[in-house]
Amino acid sequence: MKHARKDDERPATEPAAKAADRVRALERELAEQAEAARQTGETWREAVHDMRGLLGVVKNSITVLNQERVSETMRAEFVTMVREGVASMNALLNELASLASLQAGQEHRKVESFDVAAVVEQLCEELQPVAGARGVFLSARGPAALGVEGDGGRVRHIAHYLARIALQSIKRGGVTVIYGTCGPGGTGPWKLGVTCSGVDVEAGRPSAQTEPIPMRAPPSGFQPAPPLISETIALSIVQRLCELLGARMEWAGDAENGKSYSVTFPGGAGAARAQDSRV
Repeated sequence: MKHARKDDERPATEPAAKAADRVRALERELAEQAEAARQTGETWREAVHDMRGLLGVVKNSITVLNQERVSETMRAEFVTMVREGVASMNALLNELASLASLQAGQEHRKVESFDVAAVVEQLCEELQPVAGARGVFLSARGPAALGVEGDGGRVRHIAHYLARIALQSIKRGGVTVIYGTCGPGGTGPWKLGVTCSGVDVEAGRPSAQTEPIPMRAPPSGFQPAPPLISETIALSIVQRLCELLGARMEWAGDAENGKSYSVTFPGGAGAARAQDSRV
């Protein structure tokens, strides 16, 4: 009878263990959903705070401009503040629209062949005004060409947001955008990274460890630097884009040395084809 009871107990023990595993899995899923909801709430709370601040700047500037006894010099300064405030609000609204579209699942990836090196070089040239306004350098490091299969437009968006965040996080030195394949053979997954260097701008060159490729100087009469972006909103957009593209993002850094980010993109047979390095 004792052996019979042990045999009878086994079927009851195994379902109980499976049920416990399912409960733990559900608990983890609920915790992840709660954390995602918390992060979403924090993102939108910061967006409202930023928008309120920008509106306050524009409103106060307009109030001053409506006064009669305002010097032309001061009037010009407040006109600039209004222009920059409106530009910042427009940028913030565009970022929120992008985030809302990603959160609603309305975005779909488009797979095509593109050259990561060309995308990064063009991006760095376009962001030279941002680097110049911060008094830091912006450069790139990687192969002369890196052909991959993926969504080139959204990869560019990821690089754009990460580079902007890194540029805003430092007061000296510079930012280097690094790209290349992950493993030997030049095929498979590939990486896109943004790193900060703590070298004093007055030294005239970055550290020997980075060896970046200087971008061409911006042409005369280039447009002023775009407004600052919200780091919380930008990172939320990047995380959503990584989910869409099946990529994985990692980051590190602090207030003294700035932020560094690395994104690993999936690859398949012939997904990444690197040519001779440019450094």
